[in-house]
Amino acid sequence: MVEFKQKTYKEPLNGTKAWAACEEVMTELKTDKSFFYCACFPNLSVSILDIKAEVENLIRNGFTPDTVIIDYADNLQPPAGRLEALEATNKMWQLLRALSQERRCLLVTATQTNRES
Repeated sequence: MVEFKQKTYKEPLNGTKAWAACEEVMTELKTDKSFFYCACFPNLSVSILDIKAEVENLIRNGFTPDTVIIDYADNLQPPAGRLEALEATNKMWQLLRALSQERRCLLVTATQTNRES
């Protein structure tokens, strides 16, 4: 059974409060080891293969991610090759799935679709 506690915040989160909360969690874990890695790239500047290389580099350096979150998969660089739009989209999702299967990690992303989908 999952236990949870509902909490309502009276004001928005800011960077200072977020960092303080992160430090509190890290203190409770009693370790100097990092459990979070963030990389930011401009739209269309990184491909799925680039993300895969980044993950593999992290693993080589002792950090194995359980989760990879991609803010918006549609802003990734299209897969290489001369592909029509539908083919490129399908290939992108196949490559994302392959990444999660190969690295045995949860991959979370978002996409924009029409209402009927």
